[in-house]
Amino acid sequence: MIRNVTAAYADAVAAQEEVKLAEDQQKLAGDVLQTVSKRVAAAAEPLIQKSKAEVALATSEIAFNKATRELEIAKKKLASLWGQDGDGFILDASDFFTIQPPVAPADTAKQLAATPDIARLDAELWRAKANLELEQANAIPDPTISVGVRDFRETGDQAFVVGLSLPIPVFNLNQGNIAKARHEVSKSEADKQVSALELSNELIRAAQELQTAYDEAGSLKNTILPAAEKAFSLSREGYQAGKFPYLEVLDAQRTLFEARSQYNASLKNYHTHRAEVERLTAVHSDKIQSDEEPENE
Repeated sequence: MIRNVTAAYADAVAAQEEVKLAEDQQKLAGDVLQTVSKRVAAAAEPLIQKSKAEVALATSEIAFNKATRELEIAKKKLASLWGQDGDGFILDASDFFTIQPPVAPADTAKQLAATPDIARLDAELWRAKANLELEQANAIPDPTISVGVRDFRETGDQAFVVGLSLPIPVFNLNQGNIAKARHEVSKSEADKQVSALELSNELIRAAQELQTAYDEAGSLKNTILPAAEKAFSLSREGYQAGKFPYLEVLDAQRTLFEARSQYNASLKNYHTHRAEVERLTAVHSDKIQSDEEPENE
């Protein structure tokens, strides 16, 4: 449940950021259209450039409407996990942009053993073993104890008599039920081994994808986004000064917003995979971080 809520929250915040991004793109496309229109009016650009700018603005409006609808859907999904309805709330995105370097699980087998999936399989195995012990016990018949009073006619005396009888099972040793119980134990042990292997593979995959998302987000934030923002700024200034064609501005604008959208997607992937790792290891990332920090001397 925690994993589902975390993933839904990441989806909703990412959708909210996409709406903001679409708003910025729409505003910027409108500003660029005004600049192009002035240059076309001054005969500094052909009319086709204005048409391209109008197409860019219309495309940004479509993207904004799409992002708004996806945000509504993501909010309703998140609210349903809270047991509520509607989408009339704003999400705090501060944690969305805060990421930590992933820490590889120190003892995968030990951490997986603490997960609800393995705990459920352990309970099933314990039940199967208890049932086997019961069926084995049923193979030994219960003794019959009889108590009574006996009269001796010759002397007129009475005696208290206790009897014990133990049936000898010749044909029925409960072997059928014992064999079935042994099969259930073997099946439970095999199911646990298979599930443990599958969970281990899932944990390895999720940990690798978490690291990939973290590396991608860092690269976008520190290198790609600053370069894309600078390229767009320079191309726009150069266009206004008549040094660059409008195509350069359009290309730089598209590259910038694709990079920003990719950054949002990498952050969403980071939080989704982190929630998956925490579900599989039953250890919260904040707890892992605190355990890794050296003690103050």
